[in-house]
Formats: sequence, structure tokens, C-alpha cells
Amino acid sequence: MKIVSAYLFWQGLFFFHLAVMFGQYQAKEHLQMQGSTDSLCKCKALLHEYKGQFVPSLGNFATYEKYRQLCAWEPVGGAEYFKKVYVDKMIFNVGHTETFYQFSLVSYPPVRLHHPKDAYTLNLNPCEPGSKVHELPVALNVTQALTAHMPQFEEGRFDSTAEAYFDVLAYVSGQYEESLLETQLTAMLNIDQAEDYSRLNQFISKLDSNYKIELHAVRAENYTENTIPDLLTQLKNAETDLKTILLDEFVKEKKDRHTITRLEKSRLQDLFSGYFNHLNLDEMEQDFLKAQYRLVLPETKFVGIEIESRLLRQWDSEKKTALVDSNGHSVNASVLLFVNEPQYNSKTDQWTIEASHACLQPSEIGTSGFLLDFSKAHLISPQSNAIMTGFSNSNYPMFIRDTTENTGFWGEPKTNLYVFDTLITAFEGLYAPEAHLNLELGKKKMDLKLKELLLNNYLLCGQLELQVEKKSKASRVNIIHLGQTISIELNKLSSTLSKAGFELGAWQWVPNPTQNETHTKSTEHTKKKQKQVWTVSCDFRKRT
Repeated sequence: MKIVSAYLFWQGLFFFHLAVMFGQYQAKEHLQMQGSTDSLCKCKALLHEYKGQFVPSLGNFATYEKYRQLCAWEPVGGAEYFKKVYVDKMIFNVGHTETFYQFSLVSYPPVRLHHPKDAYTLNLNPCEPGSKVHELPVALNVTQALTAHMPQFEEGRFDSTAEAYFDVLAYVSGQYEESLLETQLTAMLNIDQAEDYSRLNQFISKLDSNYKIELHAVRAENYTENTIPDLLTQLKNAETDLKTILLDEFVKEKKDRHTITRLEKSRLQDLFSGYFNHLNLDEMEQDFLKAQYRLVLPETKFVGIEIESRLLRQWDSEKKTALVDSNGHSVNASVLLFVNEPQYNSKTDQWTIEASHACLQPSEIGTSGFLLDFSKAHLISPQSNAIMTGFSNSNYPMFIRDTTENTGFWGEPKTNLYVFDTLITAFEGLYAPEAHLNLELGKKKMDLKLKELLLNNYLLCGQLELQVEKKSKASRVNIIHLGQTISIELNKLSSTLSKAGFELGAWQWVPNPTQNETHTKSTEHTKKKQKQVWTVSCDFRKRT
């Protein structure tokens, strides 16, 4: 009866797995994508109801500690949040060097990740769920490159000791203890200039003392081409461990088994230098010893970029005040990005997210009362993606820290090279080619144009640009705004911006070439009535 019961149990379990697999394909009938947004930058997500359905915890597949070893993007809520994430619709395919997983992360709170350098918070579930549950479809590729060369390698058992590194290098290079030791002993002979073989004999004496064996010293009269092979034979006959000799005498700082040190890595690289081109153990560990994780969000159409409220906070347009939560704290501003298949790579620990459009909720800059708005932005992450967006350090002169002289080559003239602050050179966050700053100056409401805007938790910077009718030798200018002319003192505008925490550069005046061409072609009568239009601009920055 026990055998029959066991058979029925396993048969039931088999059909249960079949039902789950069948359900994974049928579940798509219950999913709907609604990609519409409204004026408040909201979107609706995948609809999926979980009623009486068992869904295993993410902790059954990976611990929080393991996740933190692989990824520096800490989830908001940390380990406690990790316990509230579940896995549904798991499908996987195991290959020789690559394993593919397809599943959905399910949680009540959205999946929100802090940038490793706290530049912003990435919200992977910014849309309102159709039910109480957020769902995030995921495709994950796990690649272990070393298994193609060393099938028995298991990352989980690799303990980062000199012994462990040695085993991998020896297996991949095909060079084992005897040949490696022979190379080291031969090198000692080559170093000895005199015929007393002092360096080699000192090493032989050391082996005699450390391993309680009796080796014959090498003399000029008894040296032959078989001297080194004979030494190796004596060592093997004495049943000494050649690997231990190599590691203890040529690599390790201390004899016990311990995590490899920087000096030991360098020595081990020298030991195998003749068998690898430009061997670097740090790169080998990253590229071959560690599994590489490439995660794609195939159904994700929106992500949210959240900015600290001390720099940008949500604004209540009706009440004309900043939004606050139930605790009375300001609410972080959120930018909704329209994206296509965000990707994460564990090797660089970076998300690559290409955005076509952006929607910023009504947001106030700090406590200034000034409102920021833009409709197109690029997420610079990783920093190398900045080249693709048009971002250039030269557009931010307020961040120049130093100037060095470029001597030039082949008769080229000398030029100055600028050294920029790392806030710019290592910038990760949002880049908006154009934005708008709404403010009130007295009773005047103005919409000022911002260019080359950079925004993250640490700074907001760019260039402020005005179209004005310039008056000679006067601080008051006429700003052309929405087809109207507003008269204002430029110094008063500067003072208002400075009081709100903006640092400003010098104002730059540039004639509008298009307008000037029009004036040239117009009649003398029209010329007298029209004013010449100039562009006046200045660099600004606001830091937290």
C-alpha cells in the first residue's frame, strides 16, 4: 500500500506540473496592456488577478545576500522588501554554458531600486496595477563562460584562495605542477651569472629544511642538461606535493589557506605569464569565474525615475503648494519614461534604458516655488550612453575645476584642456535637451527656456535662455514671452534665482541671426518700429 500511495503521489505531482505549464500558456489570455497616460503622467499596467493561487517566494530561488553580491542596486525596503516578492510562471532551459529563465516577479509594493551611487531611484512598476498586485515579466540569461573550458567548475564552491585560482589556471592552460616548477627552477639557473649556481642551491637548501628531504646541490662539475629533471624526480620520489611547493615558495604570503591577497594575485600571474597573454586575475574573475546575468524586461513600456524631494518635489497645481504624504513629508518627484525592453547586465552592474519620451509630474524645484517641466529626456546610465544623447562636458562651464595646456603635435597650435568636476564627468541621471522653468516675478508669470538640463539627486544644471529686445546701457530688458513683451530688470531676475538657491554664470548676449536677416530685408519704416531681438543666456546650477 505504501508503494501504491507513493506512486499516486508522484503521479499527482507530475500532472500538477503539467497543469502549471499549461496554465503558464493560458495565463496570457488574462493579460491586457493599456499604455495610455493622462496629464498627471499615470499609466495602467498589466492586469492579472491572483485568487487562491499559490505563488512561491523569490527567496526559494535566491537569497537576499546572494542578490546583493550580484547587484548593487538595492531594492527600496532592503531585505524586508525582498521577502515580499514572489515568482510566477517560471519556465527555464538549461544549456552547457547558458541557462535561460522566463518568469514574472509579483509583489504588492512596486519594484523600486536605489541607484548604486544614490543618483536616483528606478521604479520598474510605475503604472497603476489592475489589481492589488504589481507584476513584472522578466527574461533572464545566466552565462558561465568557464564551464566551456572546465566543465566541472562550480562557482558556488570557488573559495577565492590561491589554491582555487591555481587549479583553474592549471586546468585551462594545460600546465601542471611539474612543468611549472621546472620553469621556475630553470629561471633560477638563467639568473645565476656565476657558475656556482648560488640562487638555485639556496632554493634547494630551503626545500631540504622545509620539507625534510635531501637534495643534491648543483656544482659546475656535475651540471648537465638533466640536472633540473633530476631534481624534479628527487622531489617526486620524496613524495612531496609539487603544488604545495609552488604555492608556498612562489605565491603565498602565509602558509595557511586564505582568501588570495593582492600580492599573491600578482605572483600567481607571474607564475602563469608564459601561458596566457596579459593575464589579469581581476578581469578573469569578472569575465570567466563569475556567472554573467543579463536581464531583459520584454513587456515593460514605462519606467519611473524618482528624484529626491530636497531637489525636486511633486506640486499640487490646484492648491498651489507642494504635495505631502500622510506623515507631512514632501513627495519625491517622478519622471515617467516611455521605454522599450530595459536591460540589466551584471558585468557592468548597469541598466541600459532607452527612452523615447518623458512625462514629468508637476514638480517644484526645492522650495523655490519654481516649477520644472520637460517632455523629452534621456537616461544616462551607464555613463557611456551619454555620447549617444548629445551630452557634452563642454556645455557646463560652471563645473570646470582646472585648466591644463595641451602642447599639440605636428605643429598644431597649443590649446587649453579643461578638467571637469566628477559630478559631470561621471554623471548618471536624466538629460533633457530642452525644458521649461515656470516662475512668478512680482505679478508677472514667466515661462523661461532651459537647455542642456541635467537632473539627478545631487544637482540640477544647464543653461537659461531668454529672447529679449536689448536696450543699450540699460539693466531693464523686454522679454518676449508667448508673443507678448514683459519688461523686467535683468538684475532682479538674477537676484530672484539666486535667492532660490541657483548659482548663475555671467549673462551672454548674442544677436538673433534670423531676426537680423528679416530686419535687413524689411523696409525703413518697418525697421523703425521693430526692435532687434537678442538671445541672452547664462549657465546655472543648483546642488543639494
